[in-house]
Amino acid sequence: MTIKSLIKLYQECQSLQGTTLLIFIKHIFYRIIYKKKLFVSDNTVIKGIQNIKSSHPVFIGTSYVGFVNNKDITQINIGGKLILNSPYDFGKGCRIDIGGGGIVEIGKGGYVNAYTKIIIMNKLKIGNDCVISWDVQFLDEDFHQISYKSKSHRSKDIIIEDKVWIGCGAKIYQGTVIPKGCVIASDSVVRGIFLKENCIIAGNPAKIIKENIEWQ
Repeated sequence: MTIKSLIKLYQECQSLQGTTLLIFIKHIFYRIIYKKKLFVSDNTVIKGIQNIKSSHPVFIGTSYVGFVNNKDITQINIGGKLILNSPYDFGKGCRIDIGGGGIVEIGKGGYVNAYTKIIIMNKLKIGNDCVISWDVQFLDEDFHQISYKSKSHRSKDIIIEDKVWIGCGAKIYQGTVIPKGCVIASDSVVRGIFLKENCIIAGNPAKIIKENIEWQ
């Protein structure tokens, strides 16, 4: 890297939330050692950096959100794969745990806000331009086996199609499919396959409460 490009990079780090020098040094380290364009704020622990599949800048805890604290810890453990198809932003205080056989793939645009938990042992696919609010949880595994006579075996994958907004505190569980253009209301508990696009899905258990909606 040239002196000019380093100066430009440092100026970019100055515009981010966190200790500028620390963000800058970490970025250079990740770029040289892992060939990753990571911008990482204070108090962030990342394991499995080599399992991040992206040629784009990835921002972790560096965006301003009024209710977070620089002392909040962000923990990311990637045993499987984290695939990012464009520049992406994870909020501060997130917890991400992707098991050895797990895959999380995120499309273009959108972001994950602060304190969200992503615990994936199978697969989570998030489409383009999806907005994940704060304190959302994705979980695709029970971690215990429950058996009964009429039990059916379904895919545990979670599929979020394009332009979905998931409100704060929502919980998205295994086998869930959310169609394009939908909004998941705050604090909803969602499990199951939804078929209609452009709906508001809300409640515990979540159901469609409004159809033919648009959101910006």
